[in-house]
Formats: sequence, structure tokens, C-alpha cells
Amino acid sequence: MRANDHPPPHFHVFYGEHSASMEIGTGAVMKGWLPPRIRRMVEAWAAMRQNELRFAWQQLSAGHTPDKIAPPN
Repeated sequence: MRANDHPPPHFHVFYGEHSASMEIGTGAVMKGWLPPRIRRMVEAWAAMRQNELRFAWQQLSAGHTPDKIAPPN
């Protein structure tokens, strides 16, 4: 996530030469592309971390540094 980023709430994913922005609420890819296996892994991770992702977005929107969120295994 980036400070002062545009709505809707989303996060950025980087994998090799691929990147995507994914909406927190739906898990939909807003922009970019990820290999299918990686996309499924990130979607599962985001579903498990939904509350943490939303809270991180709120923290950033309020000008605070968000807590770290455990990466996918």
C-alpha cells in the first residue's frame, strides 16, 4: 500500500516482472496481471488477511504507518 493512494482500498503486488493492484474488498485485479498460480495464492492470502488489510488502509489514510502484515507462505 502507498500513502495518499486513490480509492478504492487496494494493495500492490509485485512478482518478478509482473505487478497488479488488487482491491481489498473483492480481491479483484484493478490493474496489471499476475500469473494464475500467483494470483490464486494472493487472493487466498488477502481473504485471510482482510481485516488487517482494511486496517492498514485506514492507518495510511490517517497518515500513520501501518503494522506489518505477514506475507503469504
